Amino acid sequence: MRAAGQKEYVNLAKGLLTEISPLSFPDGATSHELNFTVNKDGLVRERRKGFSYVYPLNTFDGATSTLENLFYWRGSKYAIAILTNAVPETYLRVHALDASFTAVADVKIADAIVSTQIAELTNFLVITLSNNDKPILLEYEEATDSILVNTVGLHVRDFELVNDELRASETPTALTDNHKYNLYNAGWFVSKKDEDQGGNPLTPTITSYFNAFAKYPSNADSVGVGMITNSSGVLTFDPEYVRDAGLGNSLTPRGHYVFPIDNYNRTLKIGAPSNDGAPSTTLTLLGTITLSGTPSYNPDTPNTGGGGGGGAVPFDPYPEPPFSDGDQIP
Repeated sequence: MRAAGQKEYVNLAKGLLTEISPLSFPDGATSHELNFTVNKDGLVRERRKGFSYVYPLNTFDGATSTLENLFYWRGSKYAIAILTNAVPETYLRVHALDASFTAVADVKIADAIVSTQIAELTNFLVITLSNNDKPILLEYEEATDSILVNTVGLHVRDFELVNDELRASETPTALTDNHKYNLYNAGWFVSKKDEDQGGNPLTPTITSYFNAFAKYPSNADSVGVGMITNSSGVLTFDPEYVRDAGLGNSLTPRGHYVFPIDNYNRTLKIGAPSNDGAPSTTLTLLGTITLSGTPSYNPDTPNTGGGGGGGAVPFDPYPEPPFSDGDQIP
């Protein structure tokens, strides 16, 4: 006689698989799930709990205040609210996740009503504004338990070739401002000891090239090719090395100059060619928010007792479903 047995067809132990062909789908897996959370440790499923109000809707005071955005910043364990008013202004407000949703501090981020988008990078929070103002960068400093609020100046390195109406390998006899900028941006702004002159005087490399050939370098000429160490061990510039390199029609690399993203003033660079424009910092401090003494609930390390790292739970725990033994999903 055939022995009786029991086979479990739907144990779902292999978890959620979304890249498997339905023609060869393995037993014990699912291709789609609704209202379940799959724990990667052991592939145990948990019921995805429903939403409920944590705080009352009238939390944000002010008759003309409007909540534009609200974001839980996991890195700091605080909530970031973006509020607008009728002035018009837009403020950033930090809230603790306690029973009263305590407002810690405000910082004005715009003199207009703007919409925002927020992205988190652990201890950093980036906020972009719809009016094209500078982005806002929040940095949480664990050592001081504070938040630094900065604007971020965006800068762009100039890799473009300005139209100077010259072919790539053309060496002109006259130097226009556009061609001068192209040469400076490719490194020809430097002054080096001239190998072709007695005593090797310090000379702008463009001038050394012109003195040798009565022409200016082309957009294909690389100033680095002419940098040599002569027989006396002195680093000098020899324009003949550049001319004889035969660099063809390929444009030499460029990108010496850096500009604010909203201010491409190339004319200023011609007057001060060695100043590349790169800022020492792109951050401007708007304010510092001190969080010390304001506990905030941390869902990553919950503490229902109200003391210690987690803070007090600001809402009633979600009731566990009335599962009986044997009904849990593995």
